[in-house]
Amino acid sequence: MSFFKSEKEKLMGLLDDANVREKLRRIVLQPHNILEDSGKSAIEEEENTSAKAMESDDVNPLKRAQKAEPELVKVRSELIKAQNNLKAAEQNKTDLVRAKRELSDAQKKAATLETQVLGLEAHKLTLAKELDSVKSGFANAQTECNQLSSQNRETRVELANVQDKLLQYESSMSGFNKIFDLYNGLPGRVKDGLQGIFNGSSLHAFIICGVQKDNLFTLWDYCKTEFDRGKMEAHDSLLAIFQFFFDLVKQSVSGTFLYEIQTVSIGDAFNKDLHTVAGMGVASGKIASVILPGIVYTTNQKIFKKSLVEVR
Repeated sequence: MSFFKSEKEKLMGLLDDANVREKLRRIVLQPHNILEDSGKSAIEEEENTSAKAMESDDVNPLKRAQKAEPELVKVRSELIKAQNNLKAAEQNKTDLVRAKRELSDAQKKAATLETQVLGLEAHKLTLAKELDSVKSGFANAQTECNQLSSQNRETRVELANVQDKLLQYESSMSGFNKIFDLYNGLPGRVKDGLQGIFNGSSLHAFIICGVQKDNLFTLWDYCKTEFDRGKMEAHDSLLAIFQFFFDLVKQSVSGTFLYEIQTVSIGDAFNKDLHTVAGMGVASGKIASVILPGIVYTTNQKIFKKSLVEVR
């Protein structure tokens, strides 16, 4: 492009020459088929002069153009290359615009994803807190479950104890009823003799009287008097009533009731310090039967009441 600018400047310089301008004017105004003879020689002279002037490489535009043709080809080639580069640049610009648009879309998507990620992170924290809360609640529930399980075991033990006590109570009540039936089945004479020991006609009054220690020992004395006199019609019932209340008192106040039944076996030798012979029997020999067992002190086995026995 700089070449054409330079050539243009040179051509403009030739146009500044008055002779060149005149020649160009005459060429433009001259008809091709009619020329004045008088002017022909003058024009030819001028043409010769101009031709000579134009024969110079610096003045002749044709020669200068021919000389510049390789440069023109080179410039055209560069122009084509520049046009191709321009097209490539325009294509690159299009690609750049598209890339920028894609980048903008990607940035928007990235911003959206980042917002979603932040939302997910917040949701994750919420879920983590909820999980911690659930774990804490589960731990508390587990602790409560363990406590309830322990309480359940204790309740089962208590229930078993209650059931045992209930069974014992039912058994005791059954025993109470049986003993009370025995008492009610005693002959009238015997029941009259026991009026000072058992007062009232109910089971409750019967038990209350029977568990009193003094009444118990009085019952033993009554039985000894009856049996020693040979009055044996109520022997088994009286002996069962005495044994029942003796065991009941011993179980109820074992820490303060320091008495137990004397151990006597059939075949043991009679010992007046330990035994008493019923009726008018001989106080020697071996024990044939125990009519009424005696009572000894638990602490030293000393005799409190001697056993009433038969000797043979």
